[in-house]
Amino acid sequence: GKEHEMMAIELIRRANNDLKTVLFEVSTDNKTYIPVGKVDFGTNNPKHTLMTNIPTTKARYLKCIVTESNRPPSSAIAEVYVKGL
Repeated sequence: GKEHEMMAIELIRRANNDLKTVLFEVSTDNKTYIPVGKVDFGTNNPKHTLMTNIPTTKARYLKCIVTESNRPPSSAIAEVYVKGL
């Protein structure tokens, strides 16, 4: 329920590799969101985990927006970790 300083976001996708691109946005009030980064697994990438460094940002909410899939319209995120101070 409180704000935390975020420095990186790690995303793990499911084993079927359908997730391609995810944008990350953060907010302090759950109304106004600002973009802070994205991960792009690309096509036929065997990796299941990607991490993106973001500008050190104080926020309370994180939004993950799936913008592309390798198997539209399906896509799945397994886990999201926020790294911070």
